[in-house]
Amino acid sequence: MRALAAEATVAGIGFGGLERRLLFLTRAYLLQQLGPRPDDELDTRAFVMVNVGLAASLRIALQPPQGLDPDRLIDETANMFADWLSAEA
Repeated sequence: MRALAAEATVAGIGFGGLERRLLFLTRAYLLQQLGPRPDDELDTRAFVMVNVGLAASLRIALQPPQGLDPDRLIDETANMFADWLSAEA
């Protein structure tokens, strides 16, 4: 998490190069999983997936809710992404 935080922009509104790389990889993954889609649809879905994933990762790592197992939170986040993609395929 420190590595992620170190790459955060000064304004605190993004993760710079990390976010760009994740968007590129996620868009390619979505294209492979969902097949050809309009560019704006792939870009929108990649943006949502990356930002939800980053937010969940940071929250789980830096401030997990008391009484909840961080490993279970990670598993549930992954399951929700998988369910979302399965519903769209």
